[in-house]
Amino acid sequence: KKYLQESIKTNGLFKEEKFWEQFIVSSVEDGLKTSPLKQRKFSDFESGGETEGELKDLKDTQDIQVLANVAFGQLISITDNMKEFGMNKEQIISIQQPFMEKYKISKENQEAIFSLI
Repeated sequence: KKYLQESIKTNGLFKEEKFWEQFIVSSVEDGLKTSPLKQRKFSDFESGGETEGELKDLKDTQDIQVLANVAFGQLISITDNMKEFGMNKEQIISIQQPFMEKYKISKENQEAIFSLI
């Protein structure tokens, strides 16, 4: 069992930035599926309908906060996963920073995530 876990950790897939980028988007989308924001703003989210325009159209402070909270929760978990799979601090920051801006995560919460690395 331990051998399998170590073998999985060394799989090259988990060193690919594209994998982690897609994992972040998928995780945030899944988190939004049950949120009030999903029901009001992202009716076609599960079919891949999320666009930059929809995110930019979020003007309601409450909607922005829901998005940021969902993304924050997902990124905390993903940060731990990235560390477990051998990503270094610079790689994690490089991959996550654009999503933190896209999902409007506060500077304070960004620092909280980076403190986990």
